[in-house]
Amino acid sequence: MKLAEYNQFLLFFKRNFPILCIFILTLAFSVCGDASKAPFEVYNVEMLKKVGTETTRDGWTLSAHYKLTANVNMSGKEFTAIGTKSAPFTGSFDGNGKKIIGLTINNPSGNYQGMFGCIRGKKAVVKNLGLENVNITGKEYAGGVAGDISSGSVIKNCYVTGDVKGEKYIGGVAGNNHKGTIDNCYTAGSVKSSSPYGANAGGVVGANNRGTVKNCYTTGSVKGSSDNTGGVAGWNKGTIKNCYVTGDVEGGWTVGGIVGENNFHSSIIKNCYVTGDVKGGWNVGGVAGWNEGTIKNCYVTGSVKSSEGYAGGVAGKTVTGSTIRNCVALSKNVTTAISRSNIGRVTGANIGRVAGTNNGRLFSNYARRDMTMINASGRVLSITSDRKGLHGADIVRGRTATDSSWWTSVTWSKRAPWDFNTIWNPAHGDRLPTLKGAGGRQNPTVP
Repeated sequence: MKLAEYNQFLLFFKRNFPILCIFILTLAFSVCGDASKAPFEVYNVEMLKKVGTETTRDGWTLSAHYKLTANVNMSGKEFTAIGTKSAPFTGSFDGNGKKIIGLTINNPSGNYQGMFGCIRGKKAVVKNLGLENVNITGKEYAGGVAGDISSGSVIKNCYVTGDVKGEKYIGGVAGNNHKGTIDNCYTAGSVKSSSPYGANAGGVVGANNRGTVKNCYTTGSVKGSSDNTGGVAGWNKGTIKNCYVTGDVEGGWTVGGIVGENNFHSSIIKNCYVTGDVKGGWNVGGVAGWNEGTIKNCYVTGSVKSSEGYAGGVAGKTVTGSTIRNCVALSKNVTTAISRSNIGRVTGANIGRVAGTNNGRLFSNYARRDMTMINASGRVLSITSDRKGLHGADIVRGRTATDSSWWTSVTWSKRAPWDFNTIWNPAHGDRLPTLKGAGGRQNPTVP
């Protein structure tokens, strides 16, 4: 290179150095990614306890991103929930298919208890995490993964085994879900509430307030001390879909296999089934104890028992503006302890094959012909089969609910036909329909 050309190159380089630096950095970030977004790796007890506790000094903040890279055994070690109501967790935690064993929180006077106290915001995600043998005790808002999730936050692909208990808003995965999403999660163990009122206890979430719960299931027990106890949610003012419950559900009043109280006209329970037994005081139903919203495309095989009144194979009590559509009551028996003979297979004025009492709308519901309905005086035999009535229509003689052709040949409401392409697997052999997206070992049969 000639001297003149060399001097010309140096002059160009000096004048354009800042631009060249920006170009090189931009290229590096586009290839390698933003290093500031790389997750912090968590692989032991000390690191797990450090999550969300630091400031910007070392980056382990409540808004940072974390990845579990090894199983962590927390047995015998106390743990403090990550994030509070005033300072929630807004980052992400990827369990990476690993598990945390023996997570223990014993704070009976503290609210918002769980691995995470509060999770908030559209960027907040906890996923791919297993929590085994948890022992979590709080006061209000307690859950295995979180005490409370809100404002677009997400919990997905997680499971919880062990015990979660507290006074109110108690759930296996989360105590409360306010405008968040719980997706593809399951619980196995026990959920217990102890409040004399407003217990809101659920196998997945205590209360679902304008949130979504989907593709979830519960195999453990749920026991509520007062009102609003459900296998998936104690109280629902949102959407619960594609879920199932195999464990038993017991509460004081307003008790349901999926939801205790389906609270609002826009609330939806759809594509769910229950095989566990459901029992309580007033308002006890195979799917929901109290229904103000919509229940559709659900079935129940577990027994339903009310010690005070309003018991139904699908819903205990329905109110004006509510709907039960395309549901099947397959319980062997529905029982109430009161002496009046008002009884229904689907919904009933005190007891029914479909609903215990009905002020709503019933469309295309069915019930097993041999369902036994019992009150304090003995068996109640006055059944009027009707697809739009409290007792639903009889399953056709010579056909059974385990016959796949029955589900496709009966008259369903055209507004919500059963979907055996994307949502349900057809009945087969002695097995009833199962959910495609919910996972777990599904083997529902007619008792």
